[in-house]
Amino acid sequence: MSSFFLILMILVFFVLSGFFSLAETAIFASNRFKIRHLASEGNRRARELAGWLEAPENLLATILLGNNFASIGAATVSAALVSRIFLTPERLEIALAAEAVLLTLFILLF
Repeated sequence: MSSFFLILMILVFFVLSGFFSLAETAIFASNRFKIRHLASEGNRRARELAGWLEAPENLLATILLGNNFASIGAATVSAALVSRIFLTPERLEIALAAEAVLLTLFILLF
């Protein structure tokens, strides 16, 4: 695989992580009274969302599964990219440790 493809994959995993994090924030911060009102008026999407909010453990498990998949995928691909750049074992260990710290900070911040 080319380095460009690996960088593209890291970006895809970042977008997926952002999507799942934004979905979690948006759904759980939504106004439940307004959603129930819209659902009672016949809004199909509001009914679905109200159903999700009545059993949030299933929704949260799905969102966390997707977010973990994105985070682990980004970590795996970035480790592969770092191992291509740093070929000496001494530098590789330091680079992988730095990559783990930087990736964690990047995912948490963004």
